[in-house]
Amino acid sequence: MSYKYNSLTGRLSQTNPQLAYKPEGLKPEVKEKPPVVWAQEPKPKPTLSTLGGDGLMGVRNQVYAKQRFFQRPGNIPIHLRGGRWDAVLYSLTLTACAVGTVWTFYEIYKASMPKKNE
Repeated sequence: MSYKYNSLTGRLSQTNPQLAYKPEGLKPEVKEKPPVVWAQEPKPKPTLSTLGGDGLMGVRNQVYAKQRFFQRPGNIPIHLRGGRWDAVLYSLTLTACAVGTVWTFYEIYKASMPKKNE
């Protein structure tokens, strides 16, 4: 048994297999392709700002270039692929984390050892 969706009632109803698998019925297939329209008006280009660039507000879209750069194969970790500046930022971040951890343990130690009053 074949079923077809009835858009009027919103339910499935029984039907013969030819109508179920060809919703438009048994119409012959159209062999002609629609004509290609080449006379379309080009989209207007956005105005450029005085800052330069080729997009709106003078900012270039560099997403695809960055994707190609960061997804290429290599032995360098992803967080260091930006060059020397990424290595400096990574080192500063690790140093700040280490100093913060040591400082936290020092403050916990200092809070757990109260001062003695003489």
